Amino acid sequence: MYRRARAGGGAYGEPLNGTPTAGTILIDTSARRGESWCYVVRSVVGTTPVIVESVSSDEVCMAVQDVFPPAAPTGVAALPREGAVEVSWSPAGEGDVARYRVYRASGGGAPARIGDVPAGETAFTDKAPGPGSHAYTVTAVDRDGNESPPSRPAEARLP
Repeated sequence: MYRRARAGGGAYGEPLNGTPTAGTILIDTSARRGESWCYVVRSVVGTTPVIVESVSSDEVCMAVQDVFPPAAPTGVAALPREGAVEVSWSPAGEGDVARYRVYRASGGGAPARIGDVPAGETAFTDKAPGPGSHAYTVTAVDRDGNESPPSRPAEARLP
């Protein structure tokens, strides 16, 4: 398997797999998020006295990007305060979390986003929930915009 940078064209370098392989799945473990590469594959026809390869396969180009959301935050708690609710949670374990989103569902309604918090913080104060029962959930959002499923809801009731 050979690769070249997608931008600017150019020639293919040395094979990514140093020795010929009989496998049909080849993985480029050195490609990093945000990079774009083009690939071709060649069959090895012979190795003695020199390596003889087939013509290149059709070229396939792709951008390396993260499409997997982080795990949902855990340990969500909602504590009633004087006219407000303090929502806190345990940080997500993934290293690419960029922010958390806090949602509130009131009176059995659908959750609505009420705040965004930077990744280094794990608390949010809902300053205007109004009286009644409220359920809070939190999601984690990574640098590529992938949002986790919601956390388990935490309930708070204000008079």
